[in-house]
Amino acid sequence: MSNESLSQAEVDALLRSGGPGGGGEETSPLTPDEERLLEERLVLAGVASSGALGALLGQSAQLSPPAIVISTPEEILSERLARYVVAKVEYIQGLAGASYYIINEIDALAIADLLLGGDGRGAAELGEAQQSALGEALSQMAGAAATSLSEALTVRIFFSPPEVLSGDAATGLFNAEFLARQPLVVATSRLLVGDLVDGDLVQVLTLDLARRLGAATLEATAVQPPPSPATTAPGQAPAAPAAGVAAPAQPQVRTPGGMPAAPGGPQQPVAVQAAAFPDLGRGAGGSEPQNIDLIMDVPLQVTVELGRTRKQIREVLALGPGSVVELDKLAGEAVDVLVNGKLVAKGEVVVIDENFGVRITDIVSPAERVRSL
Repeated sequence: MSNESLSQAEVDALLRSGGPGGGGEETSPLTPDEERLLEERLVLAGVASSGALGALLGQSAQLSPPAIVISTPEEILSERLARYVVAKVEYIQGLAGASYYIINEIDALAIADLLLGGDGRGAAELGEAQQSALGEALSQMAGAAATSLSEALTVRIFFSPPEVLSGDAATGLFNAEFLARQPLVVATSRLLVGDLVDGDLVQVLTLDLARRLGAATLEATAVQPPPSPATTAPGQAPAAPAAGVAAPAQPQVRTPGGMPAAPGGPQQPVAVQAAAFPDLGRGAGGSEPQNIDLIMDVPLQVTVELGRTRKQIREVLALGPGSVVELDKLAGEAVDVLVNGKLVAKGEVVVIDENFGVRITDIVSPAERVRSL
């Protein structure tokens, strides 16, 4: 359960103001810069999420820019006019806290049915299979959003698999996670998936998580450096590393006689110098094996890939003469040259004496090519 550092008077004033931009900046818990950066990053995350959902479903998917307001758990639940599904995405590195997605159950059923091979109209109830499929879709969306936010915040963001709940369990989740009348940031976007889904996708954030997403810079939250011995109080043991985080290896100090010094005893000064690494360019030791000539005559499979796409089984079975398969590359875009399934170069298609060929326009480094063999 999250606690926010706002008094009841501040909460009441915030609710009367109607959120950011609704009643004066003095009552907004977010600064104008935090509001602007939060909106920009949620837009980036929405574009990435809709792209991932569309690729997964094989349908066009779009998310509109979010409308951001400040609300409370009671108001969020009271605005749900139909049955809904809640998915909790818990951040375990890079960000602290959780994000909560709310989607209408009818829209959730359509998405789940598409993933299960249906036409988006066949599911009547959200059973275990539908919940699992919806969890996979939301996991793909959250993963794409996390990648986009990782680039914007310059930290690596990881999350646990989404927890999908519906009905009374979804309401119980909100009652268990939040305090009564706790201010929450609510971002509502319009979700469009082909001609099957046209509804709202609501993302609920705590104020603390919203402030982190609206921060100019952000440091990773999952890995905390151990306290320096110079700043540790006399007689106080160093703090243990956090769960799931490996403790940094401590250098072993030896006495002048060559025996390891006791952990608690006085330590002798040690010389510290920067590690030296060999150059990875051509000719550097280790970049190419010395006996590379021994495998020069080994045959390799060279493949030129024009593009790729994903099709459901029923779509593949429906292919016939005259069918058009749309690929994931634009016309005129460079094709990939693969050796044994490993990308080694890019090029453009040419015609040589009535045969197709590829003119190489970009190639990976020699060291990368050797490592990919």
